[in-house]
Amino acid sequence: MERLLSYVSKINNHLLQYSSIDDALNLCIRDIGLEHNIDRCYILKNKNNNDFVGLNYAYEWCNIGIKPYINHFDVDKILNNAFLSSDSILYKDKLRFGLGKDIDNKLLKKILEIRTVKSYFFTPVFSDNVFWGFIGLEDCKSERVWGEKEIFVMRSIAKSLGIRLSQTTAISKLERTVEKFNFFMSSSNQAMWEFDIETEKTNFSLNWYGILGYTNEEINNIPDFWTKIFSPDDKNRIKNDFKDFTAGKLERFEGNTRIIHKDGHYISAKYSGLLKLNKKGIPKKVIGTYMDISELVE
Repeated sequence: MERLLSYVSKINNHLLQYSSIDDALNLCIRDIGLEHNIDRCYILKNKNNNDFVGLNYAYEWCNIGIKPYINHFDVDKILNNAFLSSDSILYKDKLRFGLGKDIDNKLLKKILEIRTVKSYFFTPVFSDNVFWGFIGLEDCKSERVWGEKEIFVMRSIAKSLGIRLSQTTAISKLERTVEKFNFFMSSSNQAMWEFDIETEKTNFSLNWYGILGYTNEEINNIPDFWTKIFSPDDKNRIKNDFKDFTAGKLERFEGNTRIIHKDGHYISAKYSGLLKLNKKGIPKKVIGTYMDISELVE
């Protein structure tokens, strides 16, 4: 059991370490195949994120001398017909395994015979309670009897994969949200900034280049950048207001000023900040925006 747990840990490391889900899954099926000493390991992915409508033969690893099927021109169609005509046990998060000669589905049995499969193991994978696909294991040399430890391990791997897929989906949604947000900020002539009170470090959004002409690299390489872009007439007032705001002495941090473009000309801007507190009620950071209002002032 210790060896199997070490192997599961190795699979989990692939899922955690690789940012590319394709790279992670290819390594996973390779190690699954080698650990269980099988001939073919593959992943069939549900083409739809909702109900089961079709499978895509997405990933495959084959042992030496075993024929691969991933590039077979009609493998998806054949497998879809087989599983659509089968029962829905896989889509109910139940494992299915046994000998190829004993399988009850005639079409699936025929496919396994063509693939010279003597023993099979299908492990469904669910992500956010939605059927994502399944991992298939095939032994083409022996009529293997799958043990309880192997069943436990494959179920554990399927759960880990489901978690990683859920995280990947969440990250993709977040990236799309950030992209839309940056587009909104850009189209509205706004730039965002975030000041960490503890470290006194300021992060700037991508749109500062659009407003002030600086790149992110230039901004990060200029010490105390945000204090140097204000008009000399407003600099001390804004610095004092910000200090009082973070100390809780000033209720609002907002106003109008002129900020200096990289080229030297002034831009009329409206600024504002929102104070964020930690769980103990202590000021943690300030999140704010600058908006180019030159057209309004003119």
